[in-house]
Amino acid sequence: MNSRKVRILLIIFVILNIVAMIAIINLTNKKNKEIEERIARQNNVQVEIEKTSDGKKVEGFKNPEVLYRNYRGYIPKTEITEKIKIIVDQYFPILYKDVVESSVNTEEYFNKYKASIKNRFGITDFETFSKLVGEVGKINCDISDYISYELIEDSFVTDGEYTKATLVYTYSNGQSINLDIYMLNEESDTEVEYKIIPRG
Repeated sequence: MNSRKVRILLIIFVILNIVAMIAIINLTNKKNKEIEERIARQNNVQVEIEKTSDGKKVEGFKNPEVLYRNYRGYIPKTEITEKIKIIVDQYFPILYKDVVESSVNTEEYFNKYKASIKNRFGITDFETFSKLVGEVGKINCDISDYISYELIEDSFVTDGEYTKATLVYTYSNGQSINLDIYMLNEESDTEVEYKIIPRG
């Protein structure tokens, strides 16, 4: 093999090595950029989670990051976390005391307090309200004695004007209340911001 062919082969070999090195560098840079972006997103989510109205994380909420990752609507996420906590801290105990414990006629109670029920739970029909009372009534411990609550990550879907997710409240005796929470995506004069609907 003459020296000219050897030189040509060497040049081709050097060019191929340079091309391979450039490809490896580009691939490495792309991977590094993806990792940096993922870390930045996680940090942003964590910062946003910690920005509740009083500057504290909401106690009992096992996975607020799921809400921050999956809800893209107009309602501030801090407001949603507070609403979820108010439901279990205030609304369920009121429902238990006023309806379950006192054995009032559920339909009469619904008709009398329709506006309040709509405001608290976004429920506008008796059948759904009756199911919610049944869910609250089945808890065989103090209704205020919950351990935690969580949103199920793979349950988030867009359902018309709402984002829907499964919300689970877990109590000290191991029982749970499973609900669908509907969160309005865009501001509306006609739709309620939240609907709390028993699953099933």
